[in-house]
Amino acid sequence: MSATAAAQSTDTPCTLLERDARLLTQLLAETAAGDSEVLDRLDHKLAHARVLSRKPATALVHIGSRVRYRDESTGRERLITLVVPDEADRDGERISLLSPVGSLLFGLGCGQTVEWRQPGGRRKRLHIVEVLS
Repeated sequence: MSATAAAQSTDTPCTLLERDARLLTQLLAETAAGDSEVLDRLDHKLAHARVLSRKPATALVHIGSRVRYRDESTGRERLITLVVPDEADRDGERISLLSPVGSLLFGLGCGQTVEWRQPGGRRKRLHIVEVLS
């Protein structure tokens, strides 16, 4: 795993629903190719996450969640739905768990911020404003 993927995963606590952890395990086993940094990040999250058997009282980004997040560098907010890869769309409103942004937001809660280094070295921070479902 890259040092960047490890640092961003360990710096931001992650909680997963049991059903999402099972689905992620299956997706990682079936996904041989793709963005290795994203796959490393998700593998690390799965290995270190707190796994819950039912939804917590606090909002948690899980598969199927509608999430409003803000890019801290631009101030721009987006509302997306986190989905499995087959359900993602080209408009970017339904983003895949296996995408860079999807893998970063997955398992986090409202009010949390995650930072990572983009290709080219630029740092980016995303803040979860609201988890609607």
